[in-house]
Amino acid sequence: MIRLTDFDKKTPDPVGVECLTSPSGNIPVYEIHSFHSLTQFIGFGKYLNRESGNVYLRGQTSLYNGSLTPSALRGNRNRKTGISEPLNYEKRIGDYKHHIALSLKRTKSFCDRDPDIMEPLLQHYGIKTYWLDIVDNVWVALWFALHKTTSTIIDNREYIHIYENDANESAYVFLVGCDATKESQTQPGLYEGSSSVVVDLRKAIPSYFLRPHAQHALMVKKKGAHSLFTDYSDMVIAVAKISVLDGLKWIGQTGLMSVQSLFPPPYYDTGYASLLNEYRNQESYINFIKQFGSIQNISY
Repeated sequence: MIRLTDFDKKTPDPVGVECLTSPSGNIPVYEIHSFHSLTQFIGFGKYLNRESGNVYLRGQTSLYNGSLTPSALRGNRNRKTGISEPLNYEKRIGDYKHHIALSLKRTKSFCDRDPDIMEPLLQHYGIKTYWLDIVDNVWVALWFALHKTTSTIIDNREYIHIYENDANESAYVFLVGCDATKESQTQPGLYEGSSSVVVDLRKAIPSYFLRPHAQHALMVKKKGAHSLFTDYSDMVIAVAKISVLDGLKWIGQTGLMSVQSLFPPPYYDTGYASLLNEYRNQESYINFIKQFGSIQNISY
C-alpha cells in the first residue's frame, strides 16, 4: 500500500504536516481543519491505493508513539511508572487461543460458528483479541477518535464509562490499507488477501447482534507468523489529526451519533443480552480479565 506523502498539496485548505515515527517507518500526520479536507483526505487514500486493496478508517484518541497493537497483545502497564512491561507474545497468544476455544465451547450460540467470525464479534462486546477494529464510515471513525473510556471490574465483569475528550485535545483518524478483497465462497463477509483477513460483521453476523451493525463494524488481522500480530503500523498509510472541538461540531452527539445508538442496550441488542447471560470467562481473577477482557456493561 502507498503512504500519502503530499496531501497538503492536494487541498485548498491550509494543512499542517507532522511525522510519526513507527516500528514500520515514518507515517505522515496531517492536521486538518475542515470536513471537506477530511473527506478529500480519505478519498485520496482510497484512490491512490485502488489497485492494491481497500483503505479503511480507525479512530483513536492517541497516536500511542506510532505503535498499532491489537488489544490482546498489549503489555501490562506498570501503575507506578506508567510504562508497559515486557510481554511474552508466544505465551500470551497460546493463553488467548486456549481461552477463546474454551469460552466458545461453553457458549451455546457459538459452538458451531467459525472462530474467524466469532472472535471479531466478541471483541466488539469487550473480549480482547489480536484482531484490529476498523470501519468504512467517517462519522463512526471520528466518533471513536473523540471519545475515551474508563473501566472498573466488579463481580468478574468490566463496567465501562464512555465520555468525550477534552475540547483542547486532538482526535486521530488512521487510514489502514488491507489487501483482503477476495470474499469467501462459504462464509459471506469474510475476505482474504495475501497478507490480511478482513471480516465485515454486517454481512457475517445476524442483526440481533445489533452493536456491530450500529458501528458499521469491520475487523482486520494479519496472516502469517504470530510475531506479525504485535504491530499493524505497516498497514497505516496516513493519519488525520483533528481538534476535538472541530470534530464534535462536525458529527454532533445526538441520534445516530449518541452513545445509546452506537452501544445499544440489551433490550434492543438481544445478541448482547445472550452474551451477558451465556459467555463465561475461563478464569475469574482480575488480572485475567485485564489481559483478555469480559463481556462489558456500558454506562449511559
